[in-house]
Amino acid sequence: MSKVTIPSRASYQVRNPASEERPFLEADWAPINAHQVYQALKRMQCRNHQATSAYKCKGLGAPYKTSQQQENWLGAIINHFNQNINIQLKHIKTMCKFNKFNGKVTNYYSNMYVIEVDDKTIYIPFSVMHKFPAFPQSMMEDGHLKIGVTVIMVKKDEKTYYPDHETYGVNNNQEHKLNIDGTYLLKDTKTYKQSNSLPELMAQLSTQLPSLQEDLRLETLKVISAINMTEEQKVEKLTSMVDFPLDFLESQTLEKKASLFYAPGNTKDDRAQLKEIVESIVAMCNSEEQKQCQLIVGVNDKTNKTCKLQDEIAANYPQMANLDQFQNTLLVPFIKSYTYDNALLMSSLKYNWYNYNGDLILIIDINYHGDPIICKGGRLPYRCDSAKMIAEGVDLVNMVKKLTRNAA
Repeated sequence: MSKVTIPSRASYQVRNPASEERPFLEADWAPINAHQVYQALKRMQCRNHQATSAYKCKGLGAPYKTSQQQENWLGAIINHFNQNINIQLKHIKTMCKFNKFNGKVTNYYSNMYVIEVDDKTIYIPFSVMHKFPAFPQSMMEDGHLKIGVTVIMVKKDEKTYYPDHETYGVNNNQEHKLNIDGTYLLKDTKTYKQSNSLPELMAQLSTQLPSLQEDLRLETLKVISAINMTEEQKVEKLTSMVDFPLDFLESQTLEKKASLFYAPGNTKDDRAQLKEIVESIVAMCNSEEQKQCQLIVGVNDKTNKTCKLQDEIAANYPQMANLDQFQNTLLVPFIKSYTYDNALLMSSLKYNWYNYNGDLILIIDINYHGDPIICKGGRLPYRCDSAKMIAEGVDLVNMVKKLTRNAA
């Protein structure tokens, strides 16, 4: 019978918490950002505390005791850390690398705050001030911060201040709730007239009449039955009275976007929707036929209803006095930058601002004939029927070859 050799096991060592804590307690904290270390330890302690509370509610005794020991251990490290480098929470005035200051709101006009902070006068747009912080109602009046209220600000650099997120919290949906009247932007627009015939409008009215207010419904019926009006006059009158859905149908040469700034989903990129709009323009340029195309912004792609684009621009860029300023200082430079300063593309775009029943819409006419266009990040958008596709990497090279060959 053969002998089987059993390998010897390593000796078991009992854990010594005191020796494990020593590297932490004797460490030299000086080279490290003290506040970051302190906050990291406090977050760890907070998470353990939440876990222990959950265990306690469930009546799980042993795990709760273990977590409590960990919490006490972290508490001891924090106390020792404070004693060694002589900092206390009440003396901490930094949030990571940002310093905190008391700012006083001295004025509010044209969607712009005037704030006195750190012996300076700064101007902050409403959209920036309310983009993330959730200010308490006691600080608000008529939809904006009260004049004279004190706001805790953090300083990023010599010219940049923001409301302190640590004090007021963060609400990522705040920007979608802004309610600012941008009617002043409509003064430089042209009136958009639909090309519907009277029978087409009558067909739409058959479904809309029940939802109209009684006085508007009666006035609409009077126009329809008027004997002394031509069909053209009736069409013009009805379209000015009733908010008909716009007659835009998406196709290979037409695409609709509801917003200039708000991308669907929860994206952290503030320019995500602008990038999407530029890529949609480029995709229609990168089609095989390179036909004349249109991108329409401010119209819902499903309902064909307008989306108050003027209020959106006013909320995000209140410093823009008119549409020409917005177009020339933000929209056009962004398209130019995102497409690597493509001069031929820029000369192929025409921007048309329209007023349709009191709402702003933007129609960009695209008439491009040239080489394939690549966007920043090595992305080549192209059109496949009415859908936009993106080619990257090896696919990008193959698509450039295909589009170049078709153009030739």
